[in-house]
Amino acid sequence: LPQNERRSGFAEVLKHHLISDEKGWVQLKGKSIDDMNWNELIAHSVHIKKSITDSDFEETGARKTLNFGHTIGHAIETFYLNTPKKLLHGEAIALGMVCEAHISSQKGKLPDESCEEIKSTILKHFDMQIITSPDYERIISLMKQDKKNSGGNIQCVLLDKIGTAIWDQEISENEIINSFKYLY
Repeated sequence: LPQNERRSGFAEVLKHHLISDEKGWVQLKGKSIDDMNWNELIAHSVHIKKSITDSDFEETGARKTLNFGHTIGHAIETFYLNTPKKLLHGEAIALGMVCEAHISSQKGKLPDESCEEIKSTILKHFDMQIITSPDYERIISLMKQDKKNSGGNIQCVLLDKIGTAIWDQEISENEIINSFKYLY
């Protein structure tokens, strides 16, 4: 695959480790995309996803953790879809994971040093300098349309720690804006 497509897929690998494999994250965070054993990495990622989906076939609980980074990431992806800044899915999800990790930290769930570790690891592979303040309102408007929301409130998956995710977490517009600013 071209480098940008590999990098895009790598975002999902990172997500799987962040939501359920702290030890794997520790091993993964120091490597470059070119140094990966892709056969092992993909097999491990598929195993994580299969374990989660098998345990919650109806997506009423733990399966929702697979959406980490996706509430904010999907809105970013949609916003930039028809612009010169068009992003691949994984590139947008990488931005979403940093934002949702930051919100996790700001809510006192994820330790600040873990949030910084996630950001610095993702920054090695993805360009974060894309979202500008004039875009905030429209991206948040797209988030309000997310199917995971409840009662008109934006909900997402947050991290309790690296390797442990919690679902159905309400987030505010102010928290989202602060997470966008955190990308810089």
